[in-house]
Formats: sequence, structure tokens, C-alpha cells
Amino acid sequence: MTVDPRTGDQSVIPGGKIAVWVDHNTTEKTLGIDRSPSFFYNAYVHVTEAFDGSGQTIIVGDDNDDDGYVQSVSVSTTGYKSVTIGAYKGYNSSSKTIKLNYQGTGSTQGKAIVILEFYKVPPSP
Repeated sequence: MTVDPRTGDQSVIPGGKIAVWVDHNTTEKTLGIDRSPSFFYNAYVHVTEAFDGSGQTIIVGDDNDDDGYVQSVSVSTTGYKSVTIGAYKGYNSSSKTIKLNYQGTGSTQGKAIVILEFYKVPPSP
């Protein structure tokens, strides 16, 4: 993720990665802007400290599709998680503000790293 020094805007450079830590205190976190055109191709979640409480899941999306990047991933146990990519996999012709949501309640512990990967692509002819 880069920050535009003129505006303070946090944006994804197409062809780049977003890597962010989430913990039990996180409810929603804006990760940056997926600038179009982009090609979203992969995501990873690794839980280093299991989340307690109830409903311990992470999703990543935007205002139009809350799990458009990463569909619900259980974070109640440690380790590398199997991730189901959402509807935004592939070519995206419109910019999106990427948001991560931790959907658990009553958590007093938990930590995970989430990584999203994008390819740089030319505009559609």
C-alpha cells in the first residue's frame, strides 16, 4: 500500500500486495483503495493467536459486497487458513475501498495476518 503525499490517500498499486494485522479489538478496518483497472488473484489468512468468544470470522470486501475479496474465514484456531475468494476475483474495472471486518463477539484475544494480491493490468480496450 502506498500513501499519496499530496492527499494522504492510501491506495493499492496495481501489481502490489496488502498485508495487514487484525486482532480481537478490530471490528472494521479500511485497508486501502483498489484502483482500477486491477486483477485480484489471491488472498491468505494466517492466525497466530486463536480468537476466542463467539462467531470468530474475518471477511474482506467493500461497501457493495462485504465479502467480495475474502469470504468468511474462521479464526477460532491457529494456523494457515483455507480462503475462499469472493466475487472480485479477476479483472475489476472500478475502484473499490477495501474493508476488513472481524465478526466475532466477546473476544479477549486473537491475532491474524491477512494478505491480498493484485496484478497490474492495462485498461480494457
